[in-house]
Amino acid sequence: MNNQSHSTLPADPPDLHTHCTQCGASVQFPHGSVASSGPVTSELVEQIALFNERSAAREEVVRDLSESLSAAQDLLTRRTAMPLIRRLQRLHDDLSYDARTAADPAVGARLSTYAVEVEDLLTAESVVIGAADEGEPFDPRRHTTVGRMPTADPALDRTVAQVLGHLYSDSTTGDVTGLARVKVYQYTPTPTQEDQQ
Repeated sequence: MNNQSHSTLPADPPDLHTHCTQCGASVQFPHGSVASSGPVTSELVEQIALFNERSAAREEVVRDLSESLSAAQDLLTRRTAMPLIRRLQRLHDDLSYDARTAADPAVGARLSTYAVEVEDLLTAESVVIGAADEGEPFDPRRHTTVGRMPTADPALDRTVAQVLGHLYSDSTTGDVTGLARVKVYQYTPTPTQEDQQ
């Protein structure tokens, strides 16, 4: 019978928990327990917390910069489109006025249709179309004078005599993009007989 050599295995496996703790390491075992030394773990937790805090701050800065860039791009696009918007506003005013004053009803109806199409274009560009009213006081923030009409009534002085255009504003910012074109009453005293002599 041949003698066979057998390797001798240790009676118990090495205590990894004790070994890792002694060397100051932190190990995650399959069952979820952590072997670590107290001071090393506390320092690591502090470093992770600091890293997370800095990461959150960086993300906030990136988000703010992204929002600022988007706003700047929108503003640049708006400024680039503004000359065209103002031309559309003037075209809308002219078509609307000509439609109201046309002698031929059929022509007036056709012009009104064109005015509605231009209005749709302005609405798509976030332009709100408002109205000025005859008789309201002249307000340079809402009106622009294109003519004056004499009146003998001092109560009508500097009030809107005739509305020739609309008031336009930006729906996103509230800024006025086009003043209402109006004619304004100007008080003109009636000459007396003594003045005429």
